[in-house]
Amino acid sequence: MEALYLEEFKEHLRHEEGMRNRERLLRDIERGTIRITEPPQFRLALSIISALQSVPLISDLDYHVLRNRTRYPFLFGDSPIILYNTYYQNVRHRGVLGIQTPGLQIFYPLDSHTLLMLIDNQLYGGRYRQPLAVDVSQPSDVSQLNALQLHHSLNAAYFADASAEPYVAELWQAQKPYVVQPNNRFITAKGWADGKPIDEILCHIFEPQLNVKLDLSFVECTPIDPSKYTFRHRSPELIKEHEKRLGETADA
Repeated sequence: MEALYLEEFKEHLRHEEGMRNRERLLRDIERGTIRITEPPQFRLALSIISALQSVPLISDLDYHVLRNRTRYPFLFGDSPIILYNTYYQNVRHRGVLGIQTPGLQIFYPLDSHTLLMLIDNQLYGGRYRQPLAVDVSQPSDVSQLNALQLHHSLNAAYFADASAEPYVAELWQAQKPYVVQPNNRFITAKGWADGKPIDEILCHIFEPQLNVKLDLSFVECTPIDPSKYTFRHRSPELIKEHEKRLGETADA
């Protein structure tokens, strides 16, 4: 966010009439000697407000309960709600984890044997589609879901039974070389607006996908080539309802 604020401040400096020390201030920004900060509590509060307002935007996702039938437990990290997108797995130049992005998957472990999965039914097939509760019997599936927790955790991951320690340690050693701590990416480039390419430079903040290639046995999907990516919303009608609701809230 600070990078975005600095870009906005630079544009203000470039276009504001009668601005004193314009060139010096611009040089100081480029050197990194000017910062624009805010209390972390403020950013956290905005995130919570946005999350609560945005709940209806995932109401179109199908939901299933994964029941772990293996001897390995589901892990629970300190940032346990995972957003993933197998359909756009190969798209790296922009964010594909928006809550109205086609192909979105959400994973949330509830305990050692139960995990909630929300998924875009329009783009995924497989055994998961039939029942509400899906039995997961292949250890590789459990380990892939646990790898998501290890990659997304900031400091720690948890498990309930001490007897699982050798499995968790082995999984961590296998994943550790590939872990890239989650961090929003800020880029400026020509891009898309309202689903169309534009010539203007856009500022884009997004969270990259985790460095995990998810391939669950009960979910079928062929990831698209990045060149085939086109911007669209999963459910445009929900976007319209959401914008209308926010407008009514602002007017009130």
